[in-house]
Amino acid sequence: MDNRLDGTQLQNDLDVLGDWAVKWQMNFNVEKCKFVHVYMDILSKLSSEKDLGVVFSNDLKVRRQCEEAYSKASQMLGSSTEQYNSIT
Repeated sequence: MDNRLDGTQLQNDLDVLGDWAVKWQMNFNVEKCKFVHVYMDILSKLSSEKDLGVVFSNDLKVRRQCEEAYSKASQMLGSSTEQYNSIT
């Protein structure tokens, strides 16, 4: 945030979200709420966070997401290859 207006806008957005949650009887699990600082000059609380299968990193780079996708694909391929070899 660059100024007080940014903070006010963020609070307004959070208030709208809170009102929506009350209207639809959705409770937020505070224990699962996390944040990632995007600024390089601020010590980050988290370096990355995975949400709905997407990895968000504090530097906004996709490297971690790509590494996880590659790892998962490699595991699936290895498992398929082992199963194929065991039946042939």
